[in-house]
Amino acid sequence: MVLHWKGRKTGQAYSTPVSRREQDGKLFAMTRAGFKHNFVGGAPAELVVDGKRSPYLATAIDDPDVIGRRMRAVLDDLGPKQGARALALTIEGDPTEAELAAYAAAQGYMLLDFEAA
Repeated sequence: MVLHWKGRKTGQAYSTPVSRREQDGKLFAMTRAGFKHNFVGGAPAELVVDGKRSPYLATAIDDPDVIGRRMRAVLDDLGPKQGARALALTIEGDPTEAELAAYAAAQGYMLLDFEAA
């Protein structure tokens, strides 16, 4: 999916491809990219999902435990190898939720939660 957003300081418009993930009916993406800080506290954005552009509120979540839990859910859904590939993780084996939380913190991952506006 493609995330359309404006820089919080410059107001410049950006379009960024992000990996689409869903859990419990909620849309989210994981990223280590610097643009993630534009969504701390929430910010308006638009997503192109299945060819349709719609408004969303994007909120960055940096809690390693939450991120580890979401990562673990993706690994459970897709299997360790395919899940790691889908999340662009460089991990071996089948890590625990706590190991994933530590990995997320060390690597600077954040979740971007998307809520339809």
